[in-house]
Amino acid sequence: MTSHTIRRCARALRATLFVSTAFLASACDVTNPGQILDEDLNNAAALPILVNGMAGDFQVGLRDIGWNNAVLTGDLAGTSAYLSRQRHWAGNPEAEDADEYNSVYRARWVAESGLERMREVLGAAFDTSPLVAEAYMWAGFSNRLLGETMCQAVIDGGPALPRTAYFARADTAFTNAIRVAEAAGAAAATTRLAAYGGRASVRLIRGDLAGAVSDAAVVPTSFEFASKFSTTSAREQNQIFGENRVRVNLSAKFTWFDAYSLQTGDTRTPVGTDPRLTVSADGVSPHKIQQKFNDLGSDIVLTRGAEMRLIEAENEIVNGNWQSGLATINALRAAVNAPARVAASKDEAFEWLKAERAIVLWLEARRGGDLLRWGGDPTKDAVLVAMVAAAPGNLPLAGRAICMPFSQTLLATNPNLQGQ
Repeated sequence: MTSHTIRRCARALRATLFVSTAFLASACDVTNPGQILDEDLNNAAALPILVNGMAGDFQVGLRDIGWNNAVLTGDLAGTSAYLSRQRHWAGNPEAEDADEYNSVYRARWVAESGLERMREVLGAAFDTSPLVAEAYMWAGFSNRLLGETMCQAVIDGGPALPRTAYFARADTAFTNAIRVAEAAGAAAATTRLAAYGGRASVRLIRGDLAGAVSDAAVVPTSFEFASKFSTTSAREQNQIFGENRVRVNLSAKFTWFDAYSLQTGDTRTPVGTDPRLTVSADGVSPHKIQQKFNDLGSDIVLTRGAEMRLIEAENEIVNGNWQSGLATINALRAAVNAPARVAASKDEAFEWLKAERAIVLWLEARRGGDLLRWGGDPTKDAVLVAMVAAAPGNLPLAGRAICMPFSQTLLATNPNLQGQ
């Protein structure tokens, strides 16, 4: 049974290096083997479970940080009675809030340490294994997620580093995923495209526009690769749906996307109302629902061809061919029956490019990377400016955080972070 088969049959299987019990769905017609000891993973037959655990831990990290990041970057409003949600919406998350997403750090460690185990187990077969290619891919996505959401980096109890350290690690991991996937052939075809898409996004953030464009060209417009969510257990649920459509702690009201959806009907940013959910959890704010994720099992896309086309459009615009770049943007919009953009200059075309990236990547914990590479000034970001203007009260804009701090757990357990 391959790792992909395991995910299709039982998303509940989320074995990692030190998780002792694997739960297998009865629909797979397999027998629960009971406890799986750490040393039991030291054989080739167990490696699909190991890699599936990497996918599962990444999904949990994305679940835990995605809804917090959505509030911080303006994808959703934090219309909640909880102080943590209010602080994120105000752009001022604290270390005590950050304990909610320690799982993101675990996802990186599980993937990278798992690769060391796989090298020992597979020996000469390591560099041609589709499972190894997939493991490198998850290491790449885990590092990218950390880089796009965290203010600083820390690796395995080391000192605080610039968040760009995560992007460097992601670039290396995706490069290795591509190398091994190409050696593995057809069995790793999907992994290869996902790794090219991931590396293109990372190279764009790192300022390697030519490298990003080269990678983007490999990925077809129709391609999508997602992190798999499920209703099997709370661990596997899409938390954005849960907090917006069940607990009503997050709302699409007051966001740039609410107004944009109303004006255009763009199916990529669907916002609506539910007569059963008219007021948010704060008891005051009108509640509006995001309809991109319509159940707790909705998957979240990690890379897609449309994002690759926007990388190519950005390259055209910044190199002076803004009409060509705008045409690429409008081709994507035409495909979903969204109205075309009109520009009279390179600067106007670039503003439409930024807006289109926000639309395509909405609710996928990706805006932090764009905010970082565009200078990190919230007062110049149309999405955040619109949210602050529409929101009640006095949300700050200048000096607003666009990334997450170290958690209390990290500060308390890592002596290298004392005084941070």
